[in-house]
Amino acid sequence: MVAHALQPPHGGDCTSGGVDRRSGAWPELRRSISCGLLHDLGKLLIAVSAPQQYEMTLTLASASGRPLFECEREILGTDHAELSGCH
Repeated sequence: MVAHALQPPHGGDCTSGGVDRRSGAWPELRRSISCGLLHDLGKLLIAVSAPQQYEMTLTLASASGRPLFECEREILGTDHAELSGCH
């Protein structure tokens, strides 16, 4: 789950950012983890509000090898990251 949370909505690397010398914390890393978790709330929104379409997106992504967000956009006109406000 944490590894997934470290990925921004559509790939890349969110682990950049240095250590804050005053607090010893990694502010960018914490922000990235939070955003990664929040963007997955969009999956829950889709699954609850449009379960048949959500199943269709999962099936299409699995069968085609395309990223889930592309299949969501094709079927729903939006994707889970956009719905959760973390795109």
